[in-house]
Amino acid sequence: MATQYVLAAIAAAGLAFWRWGFYLLYSRQNLLDPSPIPDSGTSYIKPQKVPNRVGRRPGLTRWTLPQRQFPEKITPGASATLHNLMQEFATTAPYSQYIETRPSKTEGGTGAAIYVKQDVKTINPVAHKIFYEVAHVHPAENSLHVYVSPRDAKLVMKRGWGLRFPVTWLAPPSWIMVYAPRNEDEVDVRTTIYTVHYLFLPSHPPPAMGSIDSAMKVIVIGAANVSGPAGCALAHGLKKAGIPFTIYDKGADVYRHRHWAFTLGWARPYLFDLIPEELSAQINSCQIDPKVDCAAIGEDRIVIYNGQTREEAFAFPIPKAREINIRKLRVLLAEQLNVHYAKSFSHYEAKEDGGVKVYFEDGSIDEGDILVGIDGAMSKVRRCLLPHDGNMETLPFALMNFNASYTDEQARYIKDQLHPLVDIAIHPAGHYIRANVLDVPDEKDASTWTFQILSTWPLKYVEDYDNEADRVKRLKAHVKRDGWAEPYKSAIEWIAEDTKVLRDGLKIWKTVPWDNHNGRITLCGDAAHAMTFHRGQGANNAFYSAHCLVEALKSVQSGSATLKEAITAYDESIWKRGANEVQISKAQSFFTHDGLENFVNSPVMKFGTKPSHSAKSEGYE
Repeated sequence: MATQYVLAAIAAAGLAFWRWGFYLLYSRQNLLDPSPIPDSGTSYIKPQKVPNRVGRRPGLTRWTLPQRQFPEKITPGASATLHNLMQEFATTAPYSQYIETRPSKTEGGTGAAIYVKQDVKTINPVAHKIFYEVAHVHPAENSLHVYVSPRDAKLVMKRGWGLRFPVTWLAPPSWIMVYAPRNEDEVDVRTTIYTVHYLFLPSHPPPAMGSIDSAMKVIVIGAANVSGPAGCALAHGLKKAGIPFTIYDKGADVYRHRHWAFTLGWARPYLFDLIPEELSAQINSCQIDPKVDCAAIGEDRIVIYNGQTREEAFAFPIPKAREINIRKLRVLLAEQLNVHYAKSFSHYEAKEDGGVKVYFEDGSIDEGDILVGIDGAMSKVRRCLLPHDGNMETLPFALMNFNASYTDEQARYIKDQLHPLVDIAIHPAGHYIRANVLDVPDEKDASTWTFQILSTWPLKYVEDYDNEADRVKRLKAHVKRDGWAEPYKSAIEWIAEDTKVLRDGLKIWKTVPWDNHNGRITLCGDAAHAMTFHRGQGANNAFYSAHCLVEALKSVQSGSATLKEAITAYDESIWKRGANEVQISKAQSFFTHDGLENFVNSPVMKFGTKPSHSAKSEGYE
């Protein structure tokens, strides 16, 4: 096996190998000794980002050239991320201003390589020594040769991630070999080395490259939590900007036992700006019914019906809106991301020397420059950040939010009568019901369809305070007592008695200022502004906040702001907007349950479906 691999490696080196001569000598140098590398220049790696490599070093071929390791097992997730890592890195701003990717000259075109663009005026003059090629991969076994600063080369070697290149007259002293990653965490280390090698390429980092903060690492808590997929959207935005990050989620995978629908409205362009174009193009597949285009049939509007008569009471335009199945969107946005699942956040520690240390319930630890809590309305990061002010306020309304299925005949009857976007009704007695199809796995068999039933009403009956059992029976009793029109009457009456309805409460968290520890800890999405759903603004604001945070971090990356300045400016905008939006949502919930005659004074009558703040979107100005 070893002989076969060596011959394959020699063949892979191709013309480059023969160009340098038949240099097949046994290596007698100690390539783990960093002393031949000068101890000079700037270090761009923050030591905490390159921990000691776990386990033994990989086996190496005994030939001087080509320098190779023997293949090692790699996890499927790491392999998928690694496959396009170099291409993504070289084509992502701001790196793409200075580098490009082409087949490796030094490897005879057998693998991808990164080159410094020759028109970069501040190029490090040593880069020309190897044809302006500053990194290349060895596809057969995933190791890497890369040109980094001398001090960073020594750190990488000291921590067990690589070794020196043996032929010093062919390449600069800090041209080193980095071992192949074996798992997702090791891919993150490889990404860090990519980032700092880019910083070293110009002899003097130009303004667009910023300070050492541009090599920051972001730790994201929350990828596909129960409140929504804003964490994955944030991660995609960081990835597009070339900002290193690690994203964690407490769930076992992207799926959840609970899912529902939300209306994607004015925040659509902000979401699309965060995620790759190929994912944006698939958003319609995440609709509750992908074949329905409400705009095309003139029904891109929110209609509020009188639940007693089924008459239209109010209607508001919501241009180009899509009713999105949140589980489908979670799955879509988790694509192309290396999400670390089954990682439940415990607490954090703001380090004295800068950065933040994050602890998980399983005992593992991660370190970075900034921690972002985007872990939903019940955010644990928020409760750690605000131990006295981070808990939620429960409003005086009963809440039931669950999925229901029916017989084929019943399901078709209900679907045919519901508004194609989302069906909302308010009963004069103050009872609210939202109903919609949630999933249509088999068009021909309606018994496979899933519906969402979302209902709230004031806590005015004794049984409403018992939130432990017989919830379906209690909902049916309310609908029968008040007298509801079709299709609500039948949609509730036909619910199977064994339908699972979890305990719920209508809760908010009104945003208050927090200490961001000099820009090292912040909140985003529902963790920063947990609001009620009666004006349909929660998910839209979550995506908008994720977009604002990415823009703030891009300003750090470009050097136009320090981390403290950028995060403080972001936080201050969140404190104002979040508190206002949560208060508006709270007011809307009270008006929603105060009779249709008072509904005309509610915030939705003033703002409609538009944001209450400065965010702009086509059709919502």
